[in-house]
Amino acid sequence: MDNLEDTGEQSKLTDKFCSALNEIFCCFMCLDKLEDPQICLCCQKLCCSSCVERWLRRHKKCPHCRSKLTVEELGSCKQVRSLTLELKRSHSVACAGSCLGGICKSHECELSYFDVNCGLWLCTKCLESDKHNSHQLETLDSAPEKQAQRIRAECERLRVRLDEINSKIVMLSDSLCEEKINDIEKLKARTEKRLKDTKLSLMEKKNISEEEIKLLESIREQVEHLWSGGLSKASLMYSVEELSTILNEIHRCFEESSLSSIEDVDPGSEICPPYNTKGTFRIDNYVDIIKERRSEVVLSQPVEMNGLTWKLEVHPFGRSIFRNIFVAVYLKLAHGSVAPGEYDFVVTLVKPSSKADTSHSISREHTCVTFSRDGEGFGWLVFCPIHIVRDGFTDEQGGITFEFSIRPSTYYQLCRDQQRYIKKLEELVDSTEQQQERKRRRKEGDSYSSDPDSTPQVVE
Repeated sequence: MDNLEDTGEQSKLTDKFCSALNEIFCCFMCLDKLEDPQICLCCQKLCCSSCVERWLRRHKKCPHCRSKLTVEELGSCKQVRSLTLELKRSHSVACAGSCLGGICKSHECELSYFDVNCGLWLCTKCLESDKHNSHQLETLDSAPEKQAQRIRAECERLRVRLDEINSKIVMLSDSLCEEKINDIEKLKARTEKRLKDTKLSLMEKKNISEEEIKLLESIREQVEHLWSGGLSKASLMYSVEELSTILNEIHRCFEESSLSSIEDVDPGSEICPPYNTKGTFRIDNYVDIIKERRSEVVLSQPVEMNGLTWKLEVHPFGRSIFRNIFVAVYLKLAHGSVAPGEYDFVVTLVKPSSKADTSHSISREHTCVTFSRDGEGFGWLVFCPIHIVRDGFTDEQGGITFEFSIRPSTYYQLCRDQQRYIKKLEELVDSTEQQQERKRRRKEGDSYSSDPDSTPQVVE
């Protein structure tokens, strides 16, 4: 009787231990038992392989800490997998041992043995069956304790493995941080050097321009002196021709040395690529559209960039609470999205040349905007008041012109887009070659079947 009470206490302790472990080794996504467990190295969370892979296919971020994560960066832990299997088996053992108060369902006898191979509790009549021959058996007294020992051993191995992973993560993060800091320092040094060279070049051009301006001032003073000096007309004409030749030469040298090369001084950026993708969108008869209220939305022609298609979307009457007050403008990703990416874009409302002042065009810029799917657009609900557009930016035909430019926010994003586009083009080439090969084989088959000489002869 005492042995039965001790066994009952051990079973209770084992059940509590197993339930606590079930709570620990539980997927934080589906809140169920771990299936093919994977570990997120960024936050050391355990989750099912199917759960986290399904999430990463859509989001590319850790479902717990939101750090950047891919399927290849997940960690597979064999100790966790073996431990979860052991927990399942112990759970089935506990359920089998607790059914009918420790009574066998088939024979209604007391359960006395545990089959390690099958993971089932057995009575003495169950042992008579050939089903359990050559299986490893354990008694009722020793089975729970051995199961607990196995689980504790698995937990210890898992703890050692997790400590190893933690130490590797710390070492990796430290090395990565040090590497990134060194890269940033190198970039900073290169940028400072380029800015210093640019400043020296600009100062040199400034000095040249100041010398040319002084020379021009002295020539102007000579011209004024000759003009007011009372010389004869012949002398005056001779001097004017000579001064005109000098002025033309100075003007030519000034254009070649200063103005033509002033834009080449810009050092650019090693982080952000230039605005190379540009588009122009003209809305004809904008004044008539406003008067007759003909179009709610006007879309530009598509602009291609590394396999991505962009369109400018203009709402002549505005949107939402600013309707009939402000023009709304958006940049729309029409086609080509595969993964989320960050982009910068600039939209300019160009002032026509027919206006008195053409230097005050209206420009708006968005930076680091994340486009994640086709049809998504970002822009300005309040771009410019409608009356200012109508009165100050319409040309002689009553139309307006927008210019817009797009670029990836970083060279890293640019490389990703180019690699994706190259892969898409390679797949297209492979598909075309396969189609041509199928057509060639079909053509050869048709020509073979139509040739009577190619028919095989039957020899009796």
